[in-house]
Amino acid sequence: MSQTVNGALPAQMIRQLMEADCILGSSESHISPASLDLTLSEELYEIKGLILPKVGESIRSLLPIMEATKADIEKPIACGSLYLAKLNESLNLPSQVYGYCNPKSSTGRLDMHVRVLADGVPRYDSVTPSGYEGDLWVAIVPKSFAIQLHVGTPLTQLRLFTGDTRFSEFDLELAMRDGLVWHPSEDKKLDYSDLVTNDQDGAVVLTALVEEGMCGYECIASPEQVLDVANIAHYDPADFFRP
Repeated sequence: MSQTVNGALPAQMIRQLMEADCILGSSESHISPASLDLTLSEELYEIKGLILPKVGESIRSLLPIMEATKADIEKPIACGSLYLAKLNESLNLPSQVYGYCNPKSSTGRLDMHVRVLADGVPRYDSVTPSGYEGDLWVAIVPKSFAIQLHVGTPLTQLRLFTGDTRFSEFDLELAMRDGLVWHPSEDKKLDYSDLVTNDQDGAVVLTALVEEGMCGYECIASPEQVLDVANIAHYDPADFFRP
């Protein structure tokens, strides 16, 4: 793997990391163009509270403090309850590689709140600093209805990076001149000066477009209703949500 490239690692570099045993417990089928799906193992706990580890502290060592009780992954997890699952993947990253995690879009559409925890990392969804070595876990809270999970279910994904990939405010202004952000209803790009909300940190703050009617969905399913994530294209969305 090249040591001179800064930015997000593409699929071919993720594949090289797997071949070099820097990523364990995964398979090529979980690789996307610039991310890796992280999958559930059979190890699942219901917990009373979530605790971030201190530097040098493993997630497993915190299970008694979280009042973890073993749960069966082949039984639905209850709406509103908090769970912690060990992921199949573990990492032994090169010294210049670090990562961040985010939920898969399908996880958000099912109104599941998920956060990744890593051994010795006192932040959610972070695989830092560079050169991380250890296990990965995911906290799960179904917010609207019960969910049936399975071993191998991907709820979140990992993006790997080298170097500092953050935008500066100057980078953002240049990118917007090239058409980074477009008007939602008119066929024209927005200028940097069009940003109404700006935190001056190189980020674009997005807001809901409520003027044009429907901007979200309300869950109408009962908390006891079960959705099985393995049944893809099986359910009628109208049984669970309404505009």
